[in-house]
Amino acid sequence: MKKTVLTISALLLMVVSIIAQDRVKATLYKKDGSTEDVMMYVYPNRPWVNQKGISVFDPSLKDEKRIKGKYITKYKPKDLVAYEVEGNYFESQKVMVAGRGDYGSTLKSLPNYTFIEKMIDGPITVYKAYGYPPGVASGVSFEEIYADLRANPEYFVRKESEDKMLTMTNMNIERWIEDAPETSEKFAKGEFGNYKRKENKKVANFLKGQLENENTDLIMKVIIAYNEEMNK
Repeated sequence: MKKTVLTISALLLMVVSIIAQDRVKATLYKKDGSTEDVMMYVYPNRPWVNQKGISVFDPSLKDEKRIKGKYITKYKPKDLVAYEVEGNYFESQKVMVAGRGDYGSTLKSLPNYTFIEKMIDGPITVYKAYGYPPGVASGVSFEEIYADLRANPEYFVRKESEDKMLTMTNMNIERWIEDAPETSEKFAKGEFGNYKRKENKKVANFLKGQLENENTDLIMKVIIAYNEEMNK
């Protein structure tokens, strides 16, 4: 009996940790150009929850133990331009975020307006989003699924001159930086820790490029250098 009680307690603690929510200060950026300071619910263990929508309330209620539903306002990504919380900026963009299980279906994985975090701002902008978990876990715990989703976010990139949003794995970083001669030359020489491009080796260069797109840290370094050069 004691073992059963301990097992139930452990499960309850795990569930509480998964669904835990925090209250934080946030700023809303509205479509009419105005801003509003609010308190907002965030979910540290499930960051994808706020991608679909956010729940906010007046800062005067921040110390209340329970906020009644009538005092809570919900916003979908289509309702706002963006919101900012704890120094992080989340912008409403129409993207297709990958999912697991039922959220990997064709219908649910179509492009939708989503709050995604802006990581790098400039001539090439980088955003981060998280995949969605399945409705049912089979053969693995939700805690493991959630940990994997948090550890492996998806990155989106947009080049200002083309106004096209792509996943980082689908971009051609070599082509995107061609208009920045210094950065392009450093990249060709492998000075970012990337594969040194070789003349008359188009297939090898292409294949290495495909692998490099999986290296987030590498691509981030190249994009930062590109933005600095273009902003001179």
